[in-house]
Amino acid sequence: MSATPFATARLFVRAHRTSVAIAATAVVAIVIVGSVLIFTKAAGSVISGEVESGTKSIQSVQVTDTSASGGQAVKFSSAVPTGGSCALPKYPTKTCTGVPAGTTLQTVTGDLVVTTAGQVIDGKHVTGSISVQANDVVIKNSQIDGSVVNWNGAGHYRFTIQDSTVGKVGTYNSIWGIGIDNYTATRVLLIWHGDGFRVSGPNILIQDSYVELGNNDPADHSDGIQLYGASANVTIRHNVVDQTKVLSGTATAPLFVPGGPANGNDSAVTTIQDNIFAGGGWTVVLYGGQFPTVTGNKVVNGSWAYGPFDIDCSVIGTWSGNATITYDWTNGAILSQVAARNDC
Repeated sequence: MSATPFATARLFVRAHRTSVAIAATAVVAIVIVGSVLIFTKAAGSVISGEVESGTKSIQSVQVTDTSASGGQAVKFSSAVPTGGSCALPKYPTKTCTGVPAGTTLQTVTGDLVVTTAGQVIDGKHVTGSISVQANDVVIKNSQIDGSVVNWNGAGHYRFTIQDSTVGKVGTYNSIWGIGIDNYTATRVLLIWHGDGFRVSGPNILIQDSYVELGNNDPADHSDGIQLYGASANVTIRHNVVDQTKVLSGTATAPLFVPGGPANGNDSAVTTIQDNIFAGGGWTVVLYGGQFPTVTGNKVVNGSWAYGPFDIDCSVIGTWSGNATITYDWTNGAILSQVAARNDC
């Protein structure tokens, strides 16, 4: 029997919420201006545009409407998104990442293989894993008990995952939670994996997400975000990675970017901004490739075995605002700065 995409991937392993715009105010302004123009019959230039083609706020969404111009319309809502805000000065927590509260999920039993380009997986509970085998797949508002991978030995495919939970409490998974390249992950809650995010290629954005690792296999070497064979255009921004709960002696690093030809990161270009990291032997390890920007990153004081940063300054461009801190895990807030880290 041929190996499944997930079995193949396992072998390979062994080797703010955005700011809320006041959309309703804009609508009121449009109505007032329109009324003035109608009732005064004002002369002059008329500006025409399709509101659905503009930038939508978090309180408005584009919907299909066959009676509207262009077949699209904008639906406004005054509802505040559930889960609170992860925006700075706060950091992601379990309540502002993952499946939004109140979401109704439809169960998909077992693994889900996606082969249709542009397919949207919305409001699903996948009891297995998702194998992305087509470009521009979108996964949102969903619970995936296993992993999300786009590598099956044949190709790597673009995908986006947002407002979703990957992993299941009580079910440890040694394969990475999400990988391996050409993906965007936003407001993801990733739990109970030995490795969190795998970065093995270009064009990766990991932001506003929360990783809580859970390793109970002494043979594993746990990493929160691991670069292995990474390349250009990698951004790791405003995430929380907690590696303090893994089996003692099995943690490598919450952020692990090793150097040397064997690790394949020589062509990696990685930006690292405004993250919280905790745990590991060394908490943040930066050697492979180039790091144009390493700014605003905080390591929870005393959470490491050896030290907070193990880095090669010769590959780092801008280094500033990095520090050790005390941290409020419940509210996603820095309590105090212990020491500024002027390593580079």
